[in-house]
Amino acid sequence: MKGNNIYIRILEREDMKKIYKWFNDEEIGDIMGYLPVFRIENQLKYYENSLDDKARFVFAICTHNDEHIGNVGLGKINYVSRNCMLNIFIADHKNRNKGFGSEAIKLVLRFAFNKLNMHKVYLQTSDRFEGAVHMYERLGFYKEGVMRDHYYSNGRYDDKIIFSILKNEFYDENEKYDSK
Repeated sequence: MKGNNIYIRILEREDMKKIYKWFNDEEIGDIMGYLPVFRIENQLKYYENSLDDKARFVFAICTHNDEHIGNVGLGKINYVSRNCMLNIFIADHKNRNKGFGSEAIKLVLRFAFNKLNMHKVYLQTSDRFEGAVHMYERLGFYKEGVMRDHYYSNGRYDDKIIFSILKNEFYDENEKYDSK
């Protein structure tokens, strides 16, 4: 799926080495809520298990010069209630605040709403990631609530903010429905 500045593609086995390195980075682990204790074998096992898993889709975010800069995914897919959870990260600071995350989210929302026929996509983020909070609000996500002191990291508790966007809200906010 192509955007103006990035494209997203299904993860490939070769991506696992880079993702392994990212997930063992303390800052990325903090953003994603992971402890930096992954082993490469676990990362490869995760990849193998994901190939046939229809309850999650993880995409590589790539610049048009084919640099893999982060991941965006849909997980906890509930095909009956037609909702799923969004997660995203841009690994390197040099690629943040350039609109790549917003563009990747729009692409994965089109996939969720058009291809998977989801009704709602939700996410949670830490209250201290103000840039992410503003991005989700700008993209039309609705703040559903706050889980107080929900996540403990680096000696402190963070609130988790729950956001969601419905199919009709996404298309009203961003574009007219395109069933292609």
